[in-house]
Amino acid sequence: MANAIKRCWICGGVANSSEHMIKASDLKTMFPDASNQKPFYKHPPEAPNTAVPGIKSGLIKYSKTICSNCNNARTQPHDRAWEKLSQGLRSTNFTLKKGKKLPLYEIFGESAQIEMENVYRYLLKLFGCHCAEHQAPLPLTQIGCAILMNQHHPNITISFFAVPPRTNECVAAIGDLKAIRDSNGRVVCAAYWFGIESFGVIIQYSESEHPAIYKHGWKPHDTCLSMKLN
Repeated sequence: MANAIKRCWICGGVANSSEHMIKASDLKTMFPDASNQKPFYKHPPEAPNTAVPGIKSGLIKYSKTICSNCNNARTQPHDRAWEKLSQGLRSTNFTLKKGKKLPLYEIFGESAQIEMENVYRYLLKLFGCHCAEHQAPLPLTQIGCAILMNQHHPNITISFFAVPPRTNECVAAIGDLKAIRDSNGRVVCAAYWFGIESFGVIIQYSESEHPAIYKHGWKPHDTCLSMKLN
C-alpha cells in the first residue's frame, strides 16, 4: 500500500517543507561558522551531544508538515518581522530584565502594531508545526485558517520572558509541550516555550472557560501593545 500523502496543516496542500525549530536567522547569528568541521550541539534527552553540522541540517527542523508556499511566500512578512524583533532584542542596545517593557516602538517605529501582528503569526506557524510534530490533539485547521486570513486566533496568546545571563556560550532551548485536559480527556490548554540567548517566548493555546498554564498572554486583538517581560 502506498504511503498516504501528508498534507500541509495550514492550507491542505502537499506537505513538502520543514520549519526550523529555532528560526534559521537566529541560529545563523549564534553559530555563523557552523559546519561539519565546526558543528554546534543539540542535547535531546534521547541523544545528548548530537553534532549539528550546519543551519540547514534536518536535525534542527521539524518534519515536513507544511507546504513550501506556506513556509515561504505566504508567511515571509511574518518571518521578517520576527527576524527584526529578535535581532533588536538581542542587540546591545537593550537590557532585558523581568518586569521591563519590550522596546517594541524602538525596534519597529510607528509600524510596531502591524509588525507585532506579523510576529504573532510567525509564532502561530511555529506553534502549529510544533504541535503537528508531537501529534498534539489541537485544532490545527483553525490555526492554519488564522494564518491564511491574516487574523489572530482567539485562543492563542504569546508572552515573552527574560533569560538570566549565562557564560559567553550561545544557547538556544526548547521546552516540552505541556497540556491540560478536561474531565473528558480533551486538551483544553497547551503551551510550550523556546529561548534564544537573552529572551524567550511562550506560545499558549487556552480555551477561555478553562484554567491556563501561563497567565497574561498577548494577541493582536488586545488594544494595548505594551508587553512586559516575565
